[in-house]
Amino acid sequence: MLAAVLVHPDQRCVLPLAPEPILRQDGSSKNDCERNAAKRLLHDLRREHPHLKLTIVEDGLASNAPHIKTLRDLGMNFILGAQKGDHAFLFDWVDRSEVSWYETKDKNGKHYRFRFINKVPLNGAMDCNVNLLMASEIGPDIRPVCGE
Repeated sequence: MLAAVLVHPDQRCVLPLAPEPILRQDGSSKNDCERNAAKRLLHDLRREHPHLKLTIVEDGLASNAPHIKTLRDLGMNFILGAQKGDHAFLFDWVDRSEVSWYETKDKNGKHYRFRFINKVPLNGAMDCNVNLLMASEIGPDIRPVCGE
């Protein structure tokens, strides 16, 4: 089962929306996959809530050009995870960019680094550009995710 939920940072209540089963589809000899279920779920969600402003938050499985195109076509904002091992082209491009890290320290002495870059190519096909936010906590035994 794949499900979407509504959450709000100031509310403890979580509202489930549009659950989508991951099952063998009619006439198919193998089980469905999470990507296909996600596409159905997103279309159902938009059909049921056409005016709802949504920000979809998903893991690295969703950070691919066809899925991002679906999100954009449905008018949804999104925050998708991405890891260096799964997106070598993206992170190589970022490593070569001249965008600086912003560093700050909180009141407890923890150091943080941030980097924000607009219109980064997601893959070598250059068919999908994304905005990238990188954040890392740095300390004696914590290293930045990317760069230096």
